[in-house]
Amino acid sequence: MDSSGWIAHWNRVRQGTLATIDLFQEDELGFAPVAGGYTIREIAVHVAHEEEIEIHYGLARLIADAPEPYPVARFPSKRAIVDQLAGVHARSIEVLHGLDPASMEEEVELAWGERLRPLDVILHVIEHETHHRGELSLALGVLGRRGFDA
Repeated sequence: MDSSGWIAHWNRVRQGTLATIDLFQEDELGFAPVAGGYTIREIAVHVAHEEEIEIHYGLARLIADAPEPYPVARFPSKRAIVDQLAGVHARSIEVLHGLDPASMEEEVELAWGERLRPLDVILHVIEHETHHRGELSLALGVLGRRGFDA
């Protein structure tokens, strides 16, 4: 599959993530499903942060240093979280558009020295987001509501 197929797949995953976030009330963003666990806000923001690390820093080297975790205070609302996810994702999709099918299969050295195929990095980021989308959906269940149905 060329990059357009992976872009389409990832965009479907992202739409599910955004739909799941939308199911939360604003006052639930600070809710942690388990004692000492991450809050809804932290989980959602972590998806964008990991994407930035893997794609923008590791694969494309668009930024010089690994980004520090985002301060959650910067994300007081669902809108702020969604805007961050959208901005990071738009830049990631630009990177994917720049990859031809052959380059997706050729190992490259990531910013931290590991050698992987760009396809493996992309698959990891999609799997990571899918995992956390499920975690958010489970949190909705803990709150007594139906979560995302993939």
